Amino acid sequence: MTSLNGIADLATIVTAIVAVLAYGTYRWTLHARMRNLERALAKKTQPNDDSLTLAQLAIALLLTEPQVIEAASRSKKVESCAGQSGKEYRFRMKRASN
Repeated sequence: MTSLNGIADLATIVTAIVAVLAYGTYRWTLHARMRNLERALAKKTQPNDDSLTLAQLAIALLLTEPQVIEAASRSKKVESCAGQSGKEYRFRMKRASN
């Protein structure tokens, strides 16, 4: 029975380590998506067209549309706006307030 208890304890420790590594990878992935979204939007500096549609961002970042929305909602630098037709999501960098 002692060896079974040792194996059980080892399995518990390995499971905890794997869980911590998985959570760390998940959080790093979320941060990387947000950072990549901000970089993609920072490249758009034209005065009349400084935003990108949800589909354009999804294609450029190789993400799904829900992943782009999640990354944008986590960022303090990105804001959403309605497109010209009112039926499309657009994202742009927040403008500095005076």
